[in-house]
Amino acid sequence: SSLRGHVDHLPVVPTLMHNIALIYMHTGRQSEALPYFQSSLKLQRAAEALDGNTCDDDVLASSLYNIGVILADRGSLNEALNALVESVSIRRSTLESNQIDVAEALIRIAQILQAKGKHKKALSVLQGVLDLALPSDEDDCREIIVSTLCSMAQVCYTLANLEEGLRHYCLALDLLKASASSSDRDVCTRARLVSILGAIAGIYSEKGEVAQAQAYLIERTRIQRVG
Repeated sequence: SSLRGHVDHLPVVPTLMHNIALIYMHTGRQSEALPYFQSSLKLQRAAEALDGNTCDDDVLASSLYNIGVILADRGSLNEALNALVESVSIRRSTLESNQIDVAEALIRIAQILQAKGKHKKALSVLQGVLDLALPSDEDDCREIIVSTLCSMAQVCYTLANLEEGLRHYCLALDLLKASASSSDRDVCTRARLVSILGAIAGIYSEKGEVAQAQAYLIERTRIQRVG
């Protein structure tokens, strides 16, 4: 009966709880955010079970995503994975869904799969991020693409597939270089370039291609000096 009383106030109550949780989340207070996200989720599920009354999909997907993030940080990987997978499913079923939100959830899923040693599955999920075809001319989207390519390169390296690792790093490098001229690059972009160039040099060195490795190390040093 207590749940039926709450249902009369939907979608206000779970949305309010969700928003309180976001405030805690954004101020680094995950332990305080989690129960609010969970309460919001419980009320939404109860309402749907009783009379089909639900909050909007964005609130539901966001609650699940943030629960997944917090649980993953706590090491509860299976519970986190379930929450994130459901969040993606809801996002993908909504025409108005933000593709960036989908991408961020997929990246989290891939990270969990890597932590569980399921590298090939992680690689497949990361490919799903690229398949979203986010516009690379938008800063936020470009950052997601570059980060995803680097993660894919790292997974390939773990799987001893040096050629694929190299290919993904080079794609990330090309995208970063195309985003701004050398004089317009900010500190973060230069740092990312230095990291990728070092990784590429490392792979070439491992392959025994010393001249190629040296060329990338020289370019890395040049960017470091500019910074």
